[in-house]
Amino acid sequence: MFSYFPKVDDQISETLRLLHAVGEELPVGVGQEAGRYKSVHIAGVGGQLHIGHVAGDLLDAARAQGAKALEESKARAKAITDEAEMNARLTVEQAKAREKEISETAAKTLADAKEHAAELERRNRDACVARTRAADEAVARAADARAKATAMLDSLSGSIADLRAGLKA
Repeated sequence: MFSYFPKVDDQISETLRLLHAVGEELPVGVGQEAGRYKSVHIAGVGGQLHIGHVAGDLLDAARAQGAKALEESKARAKAITDEAEMNARLTVEQAKAREKEISETAAKTLADAKEHAAELERRNRDACVARTRAADEAVARAADARAKATAMLDSLSGSIADLRAGLKA
């Protein structure tokens, strides 16, 4: 049979196909082509009608339901998109906050490491100064001990020479 609304039939078919593709539960569904006729199944009504036999008011109702479902799908898609964008912004903001936190932690760690290195350098310098002072004091004590030992040797040499002279006399 011939359809009186071929352009409308195609629009309804495309609208219903798109709604079905996004997971809509359709009150009006387009059936498989049977020959050259398309059939429409109306939920709650037994049997099928050929589009060519659908009265104008039924076609208008199907068109209105399809448009309403399409608008609802668009609204849901927009809400999902808005939520996804908000989540993406939150994720970006969280990443920026984490990056800032890591950067601040790294800067603090670097400052602490520099401070610790300066403290170790100061301690090492103080320890070196103390060791150098102790070594200088040990050298001075050794020089004093050598001078005393030399004086004692000179005194003993003099005493030995006097004893030899006293023994020869």
